[in-house]
Amino acid sequence: MNMKTNRLIHIEPVETIPVTCPGCAAALGTIDVQNLSQRRLWEREHAPLSIAQPTNPAIGAEAGLIRGACPACAVELAEFWITFYRDHGADEAPRLSLAMHGASFTAWALIEHQKNNWDVVEHVFGPILDEHAEAAFERIREILNDLPRPEAEAA
Repeated sequence: MNMKTNRLIHIEPVETIPVTCPGCAAALGTIDVQNLSQRRLWEREHAPLSIAQPTNPAIGAEAGLIRGACPACAVELAEFWITFYRDHGADEAPRLSLAMHGASFTAWALIEHQKNNWDVVEHVFGPILDEHAEAAFERIREILNDLPRPEAEAA
C-alpha cells in the first residue's frame, strides 16, 4: 500500500503492541498483526464520531469512540480510531506500526490492511482515561490532516 509520507510522523514497524490500562497498568490485550480481533477485549460500547472528510474524493474516512472499563481496576476507558480507505486494494498482509507525531508528541497504533478490495489505514489512539476523552479528541483533530492515509490511484 502506498501511503503519503509526512516529515512530522515517525513510523516504526512492529509485530505487536501491548495495550495497558492507564490507571493501573493491567494488561488489556495486545494489538497483534496476526490477530487484530483481540485488541479490544475491554470494549463495552462503540459510537461513530464526525470528522472532516479528506479533500481527495477517492479517499473516505470514518472515526469512532470506544468506551469500556478496565477489568482489573474498573476505571472508565476511551479509545479513538480513525480509518481512511480507498477502493481497489490489492491483497496484502496486514502491517502494524507504532506511529508518533513529532510536533504534538502524540503516539498511536497504525494498522494498514486490505479489506474487501479496499486499502485501509486505521489509526488507533488509546486507551486513555475516559475523563480525558474530550480533550484528547480535540488534540487528534489538530493532527488529522497529517495522518497517513492510502494514496489515490494515479489517473
